[in-house]
Amino acid sequence: MADPRKPSGLARTHGALWYGSLGYRLSWLALPQALVALGVSAFLMGNGIDDLNFGGGKGQAPSDLAGDWAQPMDTVATEDMLNKLRDAAGNEGDTAALAELEALAKEGDAIASFKLGVLYSPYFAGVFPYPPEKDAAKAVELLQPAADAGFYKAFGALGEIYMGEPAPLESRTKGCENLILYEAAPDRQKVGWSDHEIPRMVDTANCLLNELRDKNVAYTVPAPETAAKAMALLEDPLLANDTLALWSRIKYLNRAGGTLAERRQSCPVIDAWMSLTTPQTRGPDDFYIPVSQAICKLNQYDEAPGAPPKAAQEEAAAILSAPDLKNYPGAYANLAWLYLQPWDIYDPLKGCKAVENWVALVGTDKAQIDQQSPMSAINFADCLMGYQPGQSPRKPSPQEMQTVIALAQSAKDRGLPNGDYVLGQIYQFGTGGIPVNPATAMMHYQSCAVSGLTLCDLRLGRINRFGQIDQPKDPQKAASHLERCAAAGDLDCNAELGALYRIEPSLGAAPEVVLAHLKKSAEGGRSLGAENLAYAYMEGKYGLPKDNDMAAYWLVKSIALPGGAEVRDWLAGTPNALKGAGFWKAFHQELTKLGVYSGPISSEMTTETIAALFKL
Repeated sequence: MADPRKPSGLARTHGALWYGSLGYRLSWLALPQALVALGVSAFLMGNGIDDLNFGGGKGQAPSDLAGDWAQPMDTVATEDMLNKLRDAAGNEGDTAALAELEALAKEGDAIASFKLGVLYSPYFAGVFPYPPEKDAAKAVELLQPAADAGFYKAFGALGEIYMGEPAPLESRTKGCENLILYEAAPDRQKVGWSDHEIPRMVDTANCLLNELRDKNVAYTVPAPETAAKAMALLEDPLLANDTLALWSRIKYLNRAGGTLAERRQSCPVIDAWMSLTTPQTRGPDDFYIPVSQAICKLNQYDEAPGAPPKAAQEEAAAILSAPDLKNYPGAYANLAWLYLQPWDIYDPLKGCKAVENWVALVGTDKAQIDQQSPMSAINFADCLMGYQPGQSPRKPSPQEMQTVIALAQSAKDRGLPNGDYVLGQIYQFGTGGIPVNPATAMMHYQSCAVSGLTLCDLRLGRINRFGQIDQPKDPQKAASHLERCAAAGDLDCNAELGALYRIEPSLGAAPEVVLAHLKKSAEGGRSLGAENLAYAYMEGKYGLPKDNDMAAYWLVKSIALPGGAEVRDWLAGTPNALKGAGFWKAFHQELTKLGVYSGPISSEMTTETIAALFKL
């Protein structure tokens, strides 16, 4: 008895020629005999034309399914029936159903071949336990005919096999080709994605981003439109809580050559990823993400980052100090940088300890430093010499000095001007028994100043201002160096320049210019700027009124800020240096507000005042 699901050979032949040959369609339609047309049509109707399936949609022509995207194809059984055979074979171990699928596939039924290929795919082992012997090569062989015919589901199934774990890198190109075709298929776009396709979505996006490429193939940045498509895919609501999708977004947004705007965009994505993972679930390639989160907390991806709030500094320090990052050099490098910034939590001891931990992990070998952070090497050199602001002076050993010079020279060789700066310090101060050499020190400072390192212009400004290391006092030259680094945004240079202009009126700086430098540096947390702004209020200069309250506020502020010990010690050592009963009353009131003074609101400095200064 004939199988009612199978059309006759004539119907099969006609269907194949009709959809496979334009010439056949035209010649057949050109026949004048209407009866022939009606007769053949009736014949086909009687033999189950509804059972013919083109590309997977019951009763659909190829053009209805995929437009111009897919090639038309014919199948000798409906997809519904094939699904029943697949489920019986795959879920129940029905050998008869499996044999029927195999027979249809051998006859050239591409969709049957696809259903059979799914059963052998390792990717579907959790869905279809039978046959238990999964075979990726056999699955590819069975899936390929459907892909060749344009059946979009086959592209997805092939892509999964090629991208499966562990996938040899050579197969990833094929995997990406198939996944990208699957994503672009019109029918796939009509139905959208489903939650069981989440791994496929992530792999497709990474293919578009060139992250899944063959070995020995260099990374290339994808075209903007391709990257936009990938990011849109990764931002699909289905992937909102998928850690792999979030990880891929973070990696792209933080890629080398990316913009600050993209790094800012990564911050909420990083927070989401961190909330969904734990130290136990993170891998070695994930360590940079909490470090990036700390940088986000510090607003360092802003166009013009300033000092973040103290709470943000403390939160970032806690992130970077997490136990799971103890073997990650990047965490120590950034922690050292954080503690050595002139901010609220400035702590040279903690900063230098973090640098020591960094060195313990990467060593002082030049090649290692080149791969890691030369800036951390410079911080380590400064720490060894006791040159961090506020750090206790120390005398490095000859062995330590060899390390310092090697680190500084390595940085200089890499074009990092900080190397010149460290070498300049060594020869200016004769650190660690190295003979003082003014000419060599000036050479290094001038070299790094030309390179744009504001520290070097600041150092040269001070040398010329005070006549250090055999250089004559030259206020004009000092101002030139300080103006350059102040224009580059260095607040220490603003403070130094404002002080220079206040002390050297012969330079002819306009009052509003002097005031701008003093206010900018004082409000930016520079002790020297706050001190000189206090004097400006005491004197009523640069357009400011005489104001004892404001003078007292800024002088107290200057003592409390990093580097303020110099002002405190000077004030305590010369109690009569500042005159004015009104000023001292305001000064004592300010100390009282801060809770460090409980004595009388005296019109002059007392021993109680001096004691209070050391509590700031």
